[in-house]
Amino acid sequence: MPEASSADSYLQTPMHVREENLARYVLGRLSPSRSSTIESHILKCATCEARLRKAVESIGPAAERRRDVRIRVDAPASRQALDPASPTLLEIRVLDVSKGGLKLSVPEPMEPGAAIQINLKNTVALGEVRYCRRVRDRFQVGVQFKTVRNADVQ
Repeated sequence: MPEASSADSYLQTPMHVREENLARYVLGRLSPSRSSTIESHILKCATCEARLRKAVESIGPAAERRRDVRIRVDAPASRQALDPASPTLLEIRVLDVSKGGLKLSVPEPMEPGAAIQINLKNTVALGEVRYCRRVRDRFQVGVQFKTVRNADVQ
């Protein structure tokens, strides 16, 4: 039987994300392209998804705790506060999405607890602002979904 070449053994061995890169990912310390590579792998690899969840739990109390894996995106959207005193529609960016919520980049601060509507392509999501942090000249806002529906369905 011929000996396997190094390329063959490379392909036969499952590839996984290194522990230090999982930690950097959880802490948001990877470049967008490296984060995207890890996210793509985690969507296909149950082993690394489980290791990511464990990494999130073990990083410590200062780290963000997530129930669901977040997928980074950079998509245009609009938001409307569900408050008669603030009927303005704002153009925003969706930075990441998970099953339970999303992170937005918005031009002005939002109060935690505020109810908002997010319009993204053919989807409308109603949610609650969980946090708002200044990042340079904008604000990052975490939103927990209350309901999500297709905008074409009445």
